[in-house]
Amino acid sequence: VPIPTFPWKWVLRILSTLLGIGVLGLYTVRYLRQAWYRYLSHGKGLKAAKALYRLLLLELASEGYPLKPPSLTPLEFTQALKENPFQANEDSHGKVQRAVPHTSKPERLLKNVFNLEVYLERFAALYTELCYRSRISEQEREEKVNEMRTLYTSIRNRIRRKGVLPCIVRALSLRGLRYSW
Repeated sequence: VPIPTFPWKWVLRILSTLLGIGVLGLYTVRYLRQAWYRYLSHGKGLKAAKALYRLLLLELASEGYPLKPPSLTPLEFTQALKENPFQANEDSHGKVQRAVPHTSKPERLLKNVFNLEVYLERFAALYTELCYRSRISEQEREEKVNEMRTLYTSIRNRIRRKGVLPCIVRALSLRGLRYSW
């Protein structure tokens, strides 16, 4: 009488397919969210400002900067980055990760961090003003959103590391998924 064997190949095939679909789903969510915010950022008013802010947080996360805790306002988060831009985070395994990407020229990095702080502070101030100022003319609102767009581009260009490996790391990063908006 033949002894029935467990279909290991079939089970492994199903598990690997489910794992692949899950990973593909995570990247789909990441890139669809980023594309949606990019689309909204070209609009007008407060919606565009919120989309620019969320895009900026996603960019900072994918470059390895600390994630913004939900309890901090944009200005408080900028202040926390300003006080300690080299803050190290501990992951769940106790390993220390760099909050700011490493470079061989610390003086250049300090200069970039200083300029980045100024841009981040202005971006956060504009965002806070647009969100909480009750009376603002349409023209002034559009001027502030356009300034936020310019600042977003400047900040993104300053935080992006050059090279193939950083580009791959940035493309494969799922850190921004921790934000739940």
